[in-house]
This record gives sequence, C-alpha cells and structure tokens, in this order.
Amino acid sequence: MMNGNSMENGDVIISNSAGRNNLSTWWLRLSKNERKGTGFFLACLTVFLIGTAIYFYLFSEKTTICKTTECRMATTTILRFIDQRQQPCQNFYRFACGTFLDNVPIEDPQAYYLQSVKNLMKEEIEADIKNMLEEEIKDDDMPSFNLAKKFYRACMNEGAIEKAGLSRLSTLFEWMGGWPVLDGDDWDAEKFNWAKAIKNLRDFGVNFDFFFNLTVEVDKEQPDRYILGIHDRFYSPADISMNSKVTFLDYMVDVAMQFNVKSRYPREELDDVLTFLLNLGKISEESKEFNKTFEYNLYSLYELQTEFSSIPWIEHVQGLFRNSAQLRPEELFNVPEPFYLKKLENLLKRTNKRIVANFMGWHLVQSLINYLPSKILDRAYDYLRKVNGNFLRKPRWSVCIEAVRERLSAPINIGYIERHFDEETRANVTNIVQKVKYQFKKNVLMADWLDKNTKKSIVKMLQTSVVKIYSYSDFLDVLYDNSVYSQVNINEGQLLKAVLDLDLIYWDLYYGTLRQPVKDDWIKTQTFISGQKILYLPTTNVLRKHSLSLFITSWDNRYMKFILKTNTIVTRDEDMADLTSFKIAYETYTEHEWRYGLEPLLPDLKYTGKQLFWISSALQFCSKYPFRYLKDKYLSNEYEHSPSEFRVNGPLQNIQEFADDFKCSQGNFMNPKRKCLVW
Repeated sequence: MMNGNSMENGDVIISNSAGRNNLSTWWLRLSKNERKGTGFFLACLTVFLIGTAIYFYLFSEKTTICKTTECRMATTTILRFIDQRQQPCQNFYRFACGTFLDNVPIEDPQAYYLQSVKNLMKEEIEADIKNMLEEEIKDDDMPSFNLAKKFYRACMNEGAIEKAGLSRLSTLFEWMGGWPVLDGDDWDAEKFNWAKAIKNLRDFGVNFDFFFNLTVEVDKEQPDRYILGIHDRFYSPADISMNSKVTFLDYMVDVAMQFNVKSRYPREELDDVLTFLLNLGKISEESKEFNKTFEYNLYSLYELQTEFSSIPWIEHVQGLFRNSAQLRPEELFNVPEPFYLKKLENLLKRTNKRIVANFMGWHLVQSLINYLPSKILDRAYDYLRKVNGNFLRKPRWSVCIEAVRERLSAPINIGYIERHFDEETRANVTNIVQKVKYQFKKNVLMADWLDKNTKKSIVKMLQTSVVKIYSYSDFLDVLYDNSVYSQVNINEGQLLKAVLDLDLIYWDLYYGTLRQPVKDDWIKTQTFISGQKILYLPTTNVLRKHSLSLFITSWDNRYMKFILKTNTIVTRDEDMADLTSFKIAYETYTEHEWRYGLEPLLPDLKYTGKQLFWISSALQFCSKYPFRYLKDKYLSNEYEHSPSEFRVNGPLQNIQEFADDFKCSQGNFMNPKRKCLVW
C-alpha cells in the first residue's frame, strides 16, 4: 500500500510516529509516578479481569468505601477517562472514554496514526525494554537474552552499518539469480526461476513472502491440530494517482542508483516493477470482491498442485520448510482466497521473467531496509517526508527494539517479567486465569449449541493451555531455543548477517510447530508485554483460537446497524471473542462476589462494583482515529478487528447483565430488544 504516511510496496514498512504530540503532551503532564501508576493500573483493566483485579488485589478492607491509596489512585485514573455528562445507556463507549477522547484531539484528519491507551502503554514498555537491553551482558542471564543484547547493540551501531556497506546484499542478489536492473545485459533469463530463487533466499534467512504468506495455523474445524495456510500478500492498491506514481518511481530509481547499475534503462525497468506491484494489488482487490465471505477452503497438497499446477507446490513449500518438517501428500492447506491464487498464476505466466526478477530484487532491498546503510535508509525516509509533510522519523533505538522483539520475543518477555513482576503479582494473575478458565469450561459444557466432540476439543485445549504467568514447560521451550540459538555468533559490526542468521532460525522453529501439539505459545509472542495484554493473553487466546463464532450466523445483523460499515465476515471471529470475553469475565467476577460477598466501592465515585467492572473493561479500548487511518484499516477487508467503539458497544449490547447493572430500559441503544445470545 502507498499512502501519505507509510510504505508497504515491496514490503517497505516504516512506522509513522507523527501526530503523537497531543497525546504525548497529555501523557507527559503526568508525573513519572503517575504515568507508571496509570500504566500499571490500565494493564489490569482488561476485558475479563479488571473487576477481579481491583477487588482481588487493591481492596484489602471489607468496608463500604475503600480508602486506601491504591483505591484513590484507581478513582483518579477512571476520572481521567469517563465523561459523566454522557449517558451509559445511550453510548457506553462515549461514556467510558469521553474525557480521554476530549484530551487527545486529532489536528490533522489526513494524518495516519492512532492515539490510544494501548499506544501510550506500548511506549512505556518499550522504554523499559530499552533499559533492559542496555544492561551489561551477564553470565547468569539466559544465553538467548544475552544474544538479544548483542543484537540490539549491533542494530544501534550505525557506524559499523555504514562500514559494512552493501556487499552482503550483493551476495544475496547473486543467490537469487541476479537483480536485472543492476546486471543489465549480463543477466541471464534462462537461469532464473522464481521458485528456486525463493528457496535459495530462504536458506540464507531472507524474507520469502514475495507472492503469498505460508502460515502454520490452528485448524478452525479441529482446533487440536495445526494445518498450513496460504494467504494473500496484500501489496498495494490497484491504482494510484499519477503524482504518487512518479514520486514512488523516483524513490525506486534513487535507491537502485546507490548500487552499481549496469542497465541502460533503469527507470523503465523499475516502472515495469511498479506496474507489476499495482497488478498484484488489483488481483488482491478482485479476490476480495469475488470472495466476500472469506470461506474456509481446505486443500490437500495433491489437490493444491492439481488445481494451481503452474506453481511447484511440493518443491516450493518443502523448500521453505527445509528440515523443520517433511511434507506429506495429504498435508492440509487452508486457502481462504483460491481466486487470488488463480489470478496470481495467470499474472506470473504473462509477466516477463526480467520483470519478476526485478520485483524480487526490489522486495529484497525493502525487506531489509532498516538494516542497510544511510544512503539507502535515508532515501526511504525522504520519500515518506515527500508524501507526508508531518512524517516524524522513529528514533533508532525504537526501530532496534522492534527488530529484537520480532526475533527474540521469548527471552525479552521472560526478562521483562523477572524485572517488573514480583512473585505475589504472578500468583494473583495465575489465580485469576484459573478462575476464568474454570468459568469458561463450565459454560462450554453447558452450551447446547456445541456438539460433544467440539466440547471435548475445547476442554482439552483449556487443560493444556497456560495457567501460570510462565511455567516450567515455558522454560523448557526457551531452553530449547537457547540450544538452537547457540549456533548464532553475533558480531556487533555485522548487523545484516545477524539479522539473516536469526531469521533463518526463527522460521525453522516456526515451521517446526506444524507437527507439535496445539498450545498457546504466549511467552513467544511480541504482544505478550504490549500493555494490557501482559497479564491476560493466555485466556484471550484460548477464547479466540477456538473460533466459536463459526457456529453463529446472526452476529452479522447485530453489527450491520453501525454507521461505519465493516466486513462482518472478516471481523466476526474477533467480535465474538470480545463478546465471549466480556461474558465469561463478568460471570467469573459475579461468582467471586457470590462466594466472598460484595466488595467496597471506590471513593468519590457513585458506581457499584458491577458498574465499575463494565467501566474498567472498556478503558483499554479508548482510542481516537483520524479519518485516513479509519478508512485504510477498517474499510478494507484486511483488518480482523472492529473499531474500538464497536468492540465496546457491540458486545455489551448483547449482554443482558450489562443493561441490568446500569438499569438501561429496553429499547435504549445499549439494550436493544434483539440480542445475539451465545451462553
């Protein structure tokens, strides 16, 4: 995609941090202790745990009004978000987030950034990780954590990046079969084969998703096993303005000219690449239009080869897997958009090999752009400034932290937990997760719309999913990863080699999960310590991975009444997961209340304990979107979440207990007569 704030053509993705000033100013007005306190409090205000977190952890006195420092801090935090002028029964999201939204105005409606609680917390967590990675390397730290420190140092060593130059990248071009725009008349089309080129690059650890993404995913129909998935690459829009085309083409030529270009017509050759990119965007859009339901289509490896015969699937997929797993003829693939593959076949057949090779060379440069010398990277940022005058370059340390977390999430997550969560907090979290899992299991077993086998599969996954904030099995996984990563020797003066070595192992481990039992590898996910998810990802993954919404068809009608139309087929799984999370969390809290009695109220707030549960559950979703962000993210078929306002109001409209707790009359916006009842 090409727009005024980001580049995704050829896999260029450079985050735009412009537009945070208003939100950051509001955030920075708070003292450091206030920010830390707010961040921690909001980390506990998630869908299913906030009420429980407040009452389990904050309240130690069984009085009518809680007067502890923690409770007063909770009141202060909530008052920074809620707008008591709004009526909860008319629009609960506006009521819960109104003051926050008023304090973070969007000055430029054409800007491309999201202002949200989650982003604020993410920035705080990134700063903590930065401090971790800047610690001295210690012998008693996990080897993989020390590896992360070395990688971070290599990424920050911009002088060494400049000194290394482009020699290693030139070697990759050779293994690909050459980049024609550089080789000129010396390039040999007879020796080029795109599938073999991808295999060769995979052996070097290079990003290989040139035409589609090959994933390992949970089978939605049998959630206790993994299958493979083939998904659209989502490159670019089908069409762009002439001015945008000229600007982007100028950027492409400018980058290519930093190499030893032998082609007599580099601009013409790269113009063909841009046309090819737009054609990929066109078939992607056509595929979405043709397949609006995003069906679940299973193909065996044999069927895949038969239906899309011009692509050497067996050799190609096995080449990507390397030695991680041996493919079988009956191997199952989920292909949600077979129309895309058919169109891709036709596009590759009619496109000259030279254009395909030039496209792959361009893609290769862009996929590694953050690790290349400034004469390449600076041109990417110059392009972004041309198309978006408000663009603000991310600091190098932030880019490097993201690079580390993409490749070494598990040691970063464990290191973060050890430094920021004491044993008591971990025990509290474990207790909460166990209670939520118990409630979910009880609801599953009582659900009359789930058959016996489905119930059995879900209960089995609940039993094997994580209970503790990290367990012995998680440590075993990390220790195994340590042994794998021991073969990597990071030289802080050779960043690109380090990137490729780590990526090679990352993908070997990833594809190796195909033959493993299904489990929640939460400790290995980058989102694990992204603010509000740090405590609660295990259970939300349990809820979401089972895709209970596949059994529900009436949900679409509940969401179609919102003014902003989204593709409810795409967002339905996540929408249903949100509904389930709210419902299960609430029932967990009421069970606790029934067993241990009513909890004290927060000072200076007129809300009951149950009302506070609903308020706090909504706060994590408080977000403000400029129109451009809203359009690109939510009016496309690529984004699987509904907008934040819908993620709050939508589920709560379908939970009768919410209406009862706020005494919403039937027919109010938040208490419609018709509801989607799951449990």
